[in-house]
Amino acid sequence: MPATKQVMTDEHRILLELISEYPSNRKCLDFAVKQNTARPPCFPNQVPEKVLGLFRDPDSMKLATTDHEIVSQCHRGKLPLPMFMEAAPRRQLSFEVGEGVKAAVVTTGGLAPGLNAVVHSIVHRHTRTYHRLMGPNGLVCGYLNGMDGLKSGERIELDSDTTAKWLDSGGSELGAGRGAKDPLARADELDQVLTRLQNSLIDILYVVGGDGSLSFAHQLATHPNNKRLIVVGIPKTMDNDVLWVSQSFGFESAVQQAAEIINTIHCEAESTRRSCLIEFFGAASGFVAANAAFANGHVDLVLIPEVFRGKTQEQCLTILKEYREYLFREVQRKVDSKKPHLVIVAAEGVGEELQKADVKLQGRTVITKQNFRIEFLKFIENIPNVGQHFEFQPRYLIRSMPANAHDKVYCQRLGALAVDNALAGYTDFMISQWQTDYVMVPLSLVNRGIKQVQPNDIFWRQVEDSTGQPHVE
Repeated sequence: MPATKQVMTDEHRILLELISEYPSNRKCLDFAVKQNTARPPCFPNQVPEKVLGLFRDPDSMKLATTDHEIVSQCHRGKLPLPMFMEAAPRRQLSFEVGEGVKAAVVTTGGLAPGLNAVVHSIVHRHTRTYHRLMGPNGLVCGYLNGMDGLKSGERIELDSDTTAKWLDSGGSELGAGRGAKDPLARADELDQVLTRLQNSLIDILYVVGGDGSLSFAHQLATHPNNKRLIVVGIPKTMDNDVLWVSQSFGFESAVQQAAEIINTIHCEAESTRRSCLIEFFGAASGFVAANAAFANGHVDLVLIPEVFRGKTQEQCLTILKEYREYLFREVQRKVDSKKPHLVIVAAEGVGEELQKADVKLQGRTVITKQNFRIEFLKFIENIPNVGQHFEFQPRYLIRSMPANAHDKVYCQRLGALAVDNALAGYTDFMISQWQTDYVMVPLSLVNRGIKQVQPNDIFWRQVEDSTGQPHVE
């Protein structure tokens, strides 16, 4: 019997790489999160289990994978199974009653539904649940405008009554912003931020951000001049592309809104016998576009960057021509219903992948992220029986919207668990719901790649099947 082909996710690939490093690097499969050496956990937690839920010991672990191949390899090689520490309240804390804990939170990068819920949960956990640790000198503050606020020191003090009013608001009441991309500027930024935080006597920093921000958080936590600061990451990406996160907060809200937008645009296109290309977020991963189109059921074609990634110019052109021929056939099929129209959904990263492959459509300008939508509509403009083509970018209608009930609950669980484990002295980790459990993922694992739609996997094939578009390799 031939061997079964297996789709390999990025997390799967990383685990196989780590297994191959063992035993030359015997720590490579140790996913335990370390505690801040300057803050050993030696104070009993004064908040009882009846308030927090059952305490977990450091050896309470959850498997990092349920994949049989990886588990079997570890068993055959007598290797430790890769496991994450469970995220939960702790019996011993690194701060004592009345110590005056000083915590700070910053929301970085782009917006995503649920940012305010995360901030509220962190503030509430510190100032209400663990209020005895605050004392007269404790505080929780929010740095304003993302990385700019961390550099300038502009911040506001937060309390639970204030942040509770933010729960129904979209965006980030603290403001959001990205840091430097240039390595030298980023190093200067890192030194500047660490110095400011330590001079302000901040004990804990919560960084709510995507892969770039979480990489910055890891560098901050492991900086040689960091003597006492605890750094905790909370994964934020509407694109759902952070590794070791089953589903990012805000993603469900974003998909729900995107599907409703598609429905409205489908009504417009069908009624006026036109074609529309709707572009959603997804610079590197097409999860929002694919899930929204699948949920909506009225989409004729979905374009995601993963289908074109790593392809040659010729391969990309072949795929695009297959798509165009399919759209010709699809319109002809709809002529019989007297409603010829097309609805095309794309993730924003498609243009960048085509630019990397130096793709030109019909001898025109190389496709770029900026001109992709216009050039693709020109590419299909000669389809008969369909009138004008138009494009729509509902970006800010999605990322700035309030979180739905599911995401609000999810965000508040992430924030509370971040506080529980930061107060126990754990640092340099990301709180995540991975598989079915809440775990602590070392930040060093997060920046080893991005999560992507797997073009050969069942999900994407179902999306293709739902639209009727060609299955392309």
